[in-house]
Amino acid sequence: EGANELTWLGYTQGLFVDAFGNTREDSDGDGKLIYANDKIIQTRYAPTLGETVADLFNDVSPADGQADSTTPVGTVVLRDVAALWEAGKRLALTDASSRTLL
Repeated sequence: EGANELTWLGYTQGLFVDAFGNTREDSDGDGKLIYANDKIIQTRYAPTLGETVADLFNDVSPADGQADSTTPVGTVVLRDVAALWEAGKRLALTDASSRTLL
């Protein structure tokens, strides 16, 4: 609308939600939720980067739905979360004239 033409502007990712309400990435890429293998993620805005990031937490010992530590084992930007699937890249490559935006 107006003078600005926009194409696909975001990410559409599939992530796990475990029985405890934690959001988890598919850390090992096997497509299965295994508490000891798939990291708990907590998102937050990082002002120094100017974008949202995901802090990654292990849940290994015991694999009980709670992070093993309050200190993340890593932090990644959202596009680097190990998602089950990610549709944004594929949608960005499609011809904008053949899409209907609702």
